[in-house]
Amino acid sequence: TPSAASGASGTNLNNYSITYVDGTLTVNQKALTITADAQSKTYGDTFTFDGDEFSTSTMVGSESISSVSFSVASSADSDATVNAGNYPITPSSAVATSGTTLSNYSITYATQDLTVNKATLTVTADDASKTYGDANPSFTATYSGFKNSETSSVLSGSPTLSTLATATSSVGDYDITPSVGSLDSSNYSFTYVNGTLTITPKAITVTAADKTKTYGDANPALTYSVTSGALVGSDTLTGSITTAATTASNVGDYDITQGTLTNANNTNYSITYVDGTLTVNQRTLNVALGTITKTYDGNTTATITESDYTITNTANSDSFSITQTLGTYDDEDVNDVSSVTVSLSSSHFSATSGSVSNYTLPTSISGTGAITAKALTVTSNDASKTYGQTVTLTGSEFTSSGLENSETIGSISLASSGAAATANVNTYDITPSSATGGTFDINNYSVTYATG
Repeated sequence: TPSAASGASGTNLNNYSITYVDGTLTVNQKALTITADAQSKTYGDTFTFDGDEFSTSTMVGSESISSVSFSVASSADSDATVNAGNYPITPSSAVATSGTTLSNYSITYATQDLTVNKATLTVTADDASKTYGDANPSFTATYSGFKNSETSSVLSGSPTLSTLATATSSVGDYDITPSVGSLDSSNYSFTYVNGTLTITPKAITVTAADKTKTYGDANPALTYSVTSGALVGSDTLTGSITTAATTASNVGDYDITQGTLTNANNTNYSITYVDGTLTVNQRTLNVALGTITKTYDGNTTATITESDYTITNTANSDSFSITQTLGTYDDEDVNDVSSVTVSLSSSHFSATSGSVSNYTLPTSISGTGAITAKALTVTSNDASKTYGQTVTLTGSEFTSSGLENSETIGSISLASSGAAATANVNTYDITPSSATGGTFDINNYSVTYATG
């Protein structure tokens, strides 16, 4: 409605009779854009709209929209099974706040996406174990985090499962590391958790070899063998077996024990140890007999003194004496004897130090035997005659001193210059010689002839 016109410069409205004619003001709707807010959810979940997930272009004054309705393609908001991806969110049915008239606006609804993100699936390498020296086992994995009661059947490919351990890796724990490999899924992304490969010791049986030695000797080299199971590759065991026996140990059996050949020194192995036996055998005691001499006495008995024995091949400063005093010549005659034999038993040995039981003792020893001739005196008997007589000496006119064992002399030769009939009155020697006959052996005697 126009009224109260005013004139422009140089115009006098009094010169005009003004009639005012009404015009029309058309108020057009304001353009209003309502845009859905972009949203996201994880595969397997649902999404619920509150109605305020939108923005608007500028409205007049304090006017505003209180809520809108939303619809999502494929019902991706309410359907937990829709695949990962982007789904348009379409707003509609705006509701004005109090004092806002929506008819004043020309509303355009703009979409945004509801993004369904992949769910996270955890791939955990399963723990495994093996024995030292064995090849690695086949590794497996366990999955956790599936949605919608799904299983690994929805996956394609498989993860790579690797470890730094090899057949010769030492006992201990090693990571089993999973990685993507050919594993794939349209609805899942993957995180990885290591597993553990535990390498345990290899069981073997070690048996000590039985050994022997002679009393007083150093211990032999102690050896062993692996009698069950086997060492890996070029492995050797660390440590040595041992025994309580020493050079001074008495005759007997001694255990060959594990010593330092232990699991602690051989961590890749679980050792079952079987003792061996070190047998300490008797040492041979050598006894030599010196030359045994006596004067002929008609028998083979020899008298032995302690100094006649020489003892050798002792050990550990052991010292012994022998109490046997009797021996036997191989013959009683001076010219036929050559040796003396002594019979011994353990009772004849006495230990000054050491023990007789550590030795093998001789039961018989021999030495040189010598018998010297015994002094034998043969004395012709005194005789007398009358001048002019002849004395016949038959060889039996004598006495002897020194014969052994009731031996006898058969006869001797006797000679005297007074035996003839022509011998003048006087004293004449009767000279004996050449004893012979009887039971005696002249070689056993050193004969002295005494005149009568």
